[in-house]
Amino acid sequence: MRPARSPVKKEMQVKDFNEGLTFALKDLAANWEKYRERYEQWLNS
Repeated sequence: MRPARSPVKKEMQVKDFNEGLTFALKDLAANWEKYRERYEQWLNS
């Protein structure tokens, strides 16, 4: 997420929605702390 900016969209090479969802869930599990930090920095700026 990029609050107050236009979103960055990239095409994903996945077979179907289930594979895309699995990819997204793994990404969130691996990176949630970094995403939260960045969001909190944005809140406090």
